[in-house]
Amino acid sequence: MVITKHKIVLLVVVMLFSSGVMAQKKNNKKKDKAKQEEKSEPVEDVIMMEVVEEVAPDRGDYSSSSTAPIEFLDNIRFNNKYEISSSINDDYDWFSERYANNNSKKYGIVNKKGDVILLPLFSRDYYTSSGNYIIMNLENTYGLFNLTTLQWGIPMEYEYIRSLNNNLYIAKKNGKYGVVDNNNNTILNFEWQDIERLSDLDNYVMISDFSYPQRLMGIYSLIDKKFTVPCAYSSLSTVDGQNYFRAQLGSTYNIVDINNAPRFKKWYDDLTIPSRSGGYYIVKVDNKFGVIDDSEKQIVPINMLEIGRYPYSDGSYLARNKEGKYGFILLDGRITLPFQYDNLIKERNNNVISIQNGKCGLVQVNVGTPQEIVTCNYDDIKSTSKIFIVEKNKQFGLLNEYGRTLTEIEYQSLEVLNSGSRDTQIIKAKKDNSYLLLNELGKPISTTKYTDISVVVNKNTSYYGIQISYLKALDKNKKYSLVDKVGQAITKPIFDDITLETQNILTVKSKDKYGLYYILDQKLVVDYEYDQIVFTKNNYIGFKGNKIELLQVRSGVVTKLTGNK
Repeated sequence: MVITKHKIVLLVVVMLFSSGVMAQKKNNKKKDKAKQEEKSEPVEDVIMMEVVEEVAPDRGDYSSSSTAPIEFLDNIRFNNKYEISSSINDDYDWFSERYANNNSKKYGIVNKKGDVILLPLFSRDYYTSSGNYIIMNLENTYGLFNLTTLQWGIPMEYEYIRSLNNNLYIAKKNGKYGVVDNNNNTILNFEWQDIERLSDLDNYVMISDFSYPQRLMGIYSLIDKKFTVPCAYSSLSTVDGQNYFRAQLGSTYNIVDINNAPRFKKWYDDLTIPSRSGGYYIVKVDNKFGVIDDSEKQIVPINMLEIGRYPYSDGSYLARNKEGKYGFILLDGRITLPFQYDNLIKERNNNVISIQNGKCGLVQVNVGTPQEIVTCNYDDIKSTSKIFIVEKNKQFGLLNEYGRTLTEIEYQSLEVLNSGSRDTQIIKAKKDNSYLLLNELGKPISTTKYTDISVVVNKNTSYYGIQISYLKALDKNKKYSLVDKVGQAITKPIFDDITLETQNILTVKSKDKYGLYYILDQKLVVDYEYDQIVFTKNNYIGFKGNKIELLQVRSGVVTKLTGNK
């Protein structure tokens, strides 16, 4: 039977009973022993109690630990069902069932002798501690246990508890946040939408109220018991070592200190505070950008059409001046790349595609000061993960990431077949109306010329793109052969099509019928007899009209598992 959330009170009573027994055990040892000798039957060390309740239907899956009877334990020292999970301090450890599922495992507390202090009923994910005070979570209900007194400093009645400092805790009850101490005394009333800890300001918290339609935020002093920054801001974020805050007031921005004094006289339409800014700030006014310093002096006049939010490694920002030209600039106003480009487009491999007078080039960034490595004399440049395809007068060639020429501009088309792969890139090149394969250095890897070349999709997927093991190449007789990634033909041109490859099994087509071909044995293992073949999980499904057959292929051997007529 299940223990639902409504039975948490019963569980708390059980836990208090268990911990109380252990706290008094030493004092009552002689008395208990005398009572046991008077009884005619021995008392077992382990008592089993089953909590019974109707099972609610459709409530999801329950772990074994939530449906099993509660097991009262005195000591786990010689009980192989349980194990020490980790140490809490010099006196206490976490323990749990030895073979329980890790996703649903429950934890309790024992002393170094193995005496049970708290039964294993708690979720481990949420354990945090401050000295001898341990936050405990049972079915998303929280409390604070004191390992010094072995008592509950904060009872199990909260929806959330997190440590604020040595003796204060942010807690949630009835959907609202407040602050309590380790003896459950209310320090800040439960009336807030959210409370956040400020890591370098122990006795201040960031508070969000229930303003509608947008919550408002402020800073509260737990010592002075008042707001030092009122709940008047749409957003607050810490800057400058937590003593200052980027504040949004309506649709304008400024920086305020802990006492709500604004740093700048003007409130800006946007305010970017760069990391390691050196006292410089990117601001926006009337859709124009500029840079100011701490004294609000304009370092870069507020007439730029654009300034990027993030710098490159040398501190340069991509920007567009009032004439609409692109270049790079430092926050102190120094220009690191002249404003002469019609556009600068960030690409991979620390390169930016530059456009000037309708022509394309390359600018290298993140390797010292931005510099032009390819002048703007190409009609187009396309980026891949490792190389660039360039176009000039409707002919194509390759450049590497440093802008060096890999091939002449002599191809009718170039296409990287595995553009998202970390493997060596394979380039499909068209020249003299036929296709060949190039590697990422621009060198031919196939001597045969084909009518077309395309990818044979592998059913396995990869984070970096489609996984490719083989290619299919079409000859002048419109027959496909299988080609590997180094350009070598694996089969003769005998297929009308190759639609799929899975573990060296090809799904192939001939005369509008499908079969299976085993690459390692170079033979057809399922004849061309199906209208279609679909791969699912580890098997193939063959369709013949309304007849379905399940085909299992292992090491080139085919077994028909099921079928229907």
